[in-house]
Parts: sequence; structure tokens; C-alpha cells
Amino acid sequence: MFTPLMRKAESHSWYFSDEGGFWNEKPHICLDSVYQYDDEDHTELTQSIVITEDTVNCYNIWDYFFTRGFCIIPFLKMR
Repeated sequence: MFTPLMRKAESHSWYFSDEGGFWNEKPHICLDSVYQYDDEDHTELTQSIVITEDTVNCYNIWDYFFTRGFCIIPFLKMR
């Protein structure tokens, strides 16, 4: 479980992996971004766009941040 103090700053970066790596076994370029949303659960999107010679794939990792007073049961029923 994540708390609001663990939120990352919004950012954009990229790297080239010439021997493959976590996202793809082939050489690829990875464009990474972190986006913050100021909704009630402080949603954070970490997005990785992976470009190879043959493909383009987008991976979205959504994180939600909770305070001690937040009850997770209603949140889970909404999803």
C-alpha cells in the first residue's frame, strides 16, 4: 500500500537498451513518464512506451495512494 508521501514527481525520461532488458528482449528505446492526478486517492500513472525495430508497446502502471483514515473496502467495490 502506498501513502501520499511516496508519490514521485512528474517526470519524462528515456533510455536505449542495446541488448534488450526488462520490457523487451530485443534492443529498444523506452520512453518513461510519471503523471500525477489530484483525485481523492492521488492516482499516479507510470507509463513506459517501448519501441523496437518491429513494435511499439505502451505499458501503464497505475498506483493509488491511501491515508490511514481511508477505508479500502468501498474503493475496491468501485473498481
